[in-house]
Amino acid sequence: MTRFKGTNKKNLANKAGLNLGVLGKIATIGLPIILTAINKKTQTLEGLESNNNALSKHEDINDYPSVDQLSENVDPQDRDKILAHVFEDKPIIFDCIANTLELSVNAVKRTLIVVAPLLLK
Repeated sequence: MTRFKGTNKKNLANKAGLNLGVLGKIATIGLPIILTAINKKTQTLEGLESNNNALSKHEDINDYPSVDQLSENVDPQDRDKILAHVFEDKPIIFDCIANTLELSVNAVKRTLIVVAPLLLK
């Protein structure tokens, strides 16, 4: 999670209801999967337009000068919508990560919902 240097990772872990080690494990696997899905989705004109439309709905992200402030203020429903936009098969992705790390699907979901909006910043 070095990408978010300066971010209070403990706050992110608390938001996810997990300890920092578990959050780090999930984020280490989950963030590249999210980025890969975004990259794949934006390879077509339709996917690129869809992504741009979704991003335009979150232009207020620039109102937050830090990732910490962003993580404190993003609506939890918007967090889940980000993942739903990126993954067509969200439950399968959650299951795969959970099985790989031998963690609960709920822990994976809570972590990815917390960290996904940070990619917009």
